Amino acid sequence: MDNRTFIEKFNDVGNVLTPDQMKEAFEKEAKKVSDKIIEYVDEGIDINTFDKEAEIAKFEDCEAPLWQIVVRLYTSPEKTKGGLYLTAKTREDEQYKTIVGLVVKISPGSYKDSRYKDTGPACKVGDWVVIARHSGLRMKYNGLPIFCTKEDGIELIVKDPRSIER
Repeated sequence: MDNRTFIEKFNDVGNVLTPDQMKEAFEKEAKKVSDKIIEYVDEGIDINTFDKEAEIAKFEDCEAPLWQIVVRLYTSPEKTKGGLYLTAKTREDEQYKTIVGLVVKISPGSYKDSRYKDTGPACKVGDWVVIARHSGLRMKYNGLPIFCTKEDGIELIVKDPRSIER
């Protein structure tokens, strides 16, 4: 079996590819490759299908330094109340507009200073929280979308993240 690409085979006979032929050849090769790659993309937590303890366990080897809180981002349902299906891109964009998520890690230094003497911690691991959009850093940890914020970045604790709308 000949594993050479279309371009390699074409160039073997001394021909020169036009820009359109080159584009077509690259698209064919890209399709072959993309058909072989199956990539799992984690877009956050879907409240309908997740296991809270399993989500928290994914962060056992993660250490939040100083006064940081690590929040695993919530994903809105794929299907709206009206029956429309949202694209993955729309759902990803929504994650970062309204920052709602599950607290999965709290640093040992959080809520230790005198400001919290009378009130205690604002949240605990396993709480659903709302965070100010610009109060921290958005990133992925082992491919999982998270938000890191300081201990005072928690705006609200909610029982159900679906109750929060922008």
